[in-house]
Parts: sequence; structure tokens; C-alpha cells
Amino acid sequence: MLGQVVFASTALGLFAVVAIGVVAYLNYQQQQQQQQPNRAGGLGRRRYYIRSDEWNGTNPLDSAPCSICQDEISERQRYTLSCKHSFHEECIMAWAQKKPECPNCRKAL
Repeated sequence: MLGQVVFASTALGLFAVVAIGVVAYLNYQQQQQQQQPNRAGGLGRRRYYIRSDEWNGTNPLDSAPCSICQDEISERQRYTLSCKHSFHEECIMAWAQKKPECPNCRKAL
């Protein structure tokens, strides 16, 4: 009888410790998710609009550097794929020989 009481109290204590640990872990995870921005750029699901008087008629992606070499792309060096990503012509040609896909979105060339 005493053995059963000791076993039951030990099992109950162990269960309580595990339950408290799980609740604490889930609470910690929830706090971490609320403190960190969305991993996909930090913008989440919000939409951002540019007022028409602020838009200068150029695409901000046109001034983005080549994602292969990270250097700026001049208009005469720019090679734009069908997926609208731009690279230096020599960079994307060398890339395409190794992998026939866009380095940014992996769309087939």
C-alpha cells in the first residue's frame, strides 16, 4: 500500500513538472514570434502604397544590384529574364551554363 502511494505521488509530481514545462515552452515560443518580424522580409501581410506624387516612374528593382556578383548594373550590361529579374549579361550566362534557372526565383530559363 505504501509503495502504491509513493508511486502515485511520484507519478503525479512528474506529470505536474512536465505539464508546467510544456506550458512555459509554449508561452516562450509565442512571445518570440510576437517580438520577431516576419522572416520573409519583415513586412508580413501589410500592403504598402506609394502616393502618385512620390512615384518618379522608375522601377526600384531596376536599380537593384546583380544578385550573382552584387555589383550595380548599368543599362548596357543589364540582362532581364522572363521572370523580370535582372543581372549582368556575363554573370547570368555563366550561371545558366551551370544551372538553367533564375538564381533568385529558380524559374527555368
